[in-house]
Amino acid sequence: VEDVSEMHKGHKGYTEGQETHFIIKIKSAKFYGRKKIEIHRLINKILAEEWKNGIHSISINAEA
Repeated sequence: VEDVSEMHKGHKGYTEGQETHFIIKIKSAKFYGRKKIEIHRLINKILAEEWKNGIHSISINAEA
C-alpha cells in the first residue's frame, strides 16, 4: 500500500494533511480465476470502513 495523496494536491477529494489517495499492490491465490471487477469488489468491500472515513481514491494492482 502506497500513499500518493500529495500527488493529488489541488484535485477533488484531496484534504491537506490526510491520506486520501492510495495505490494498492496485492497478490493472492484467492484472485485466481476471478475477473478484474470481482477482485476490485472484494478489495473495496474489505475497505468499506476506510471509504467512509476519508479515502477518496485507490488504484488496485492485483494478481493471483
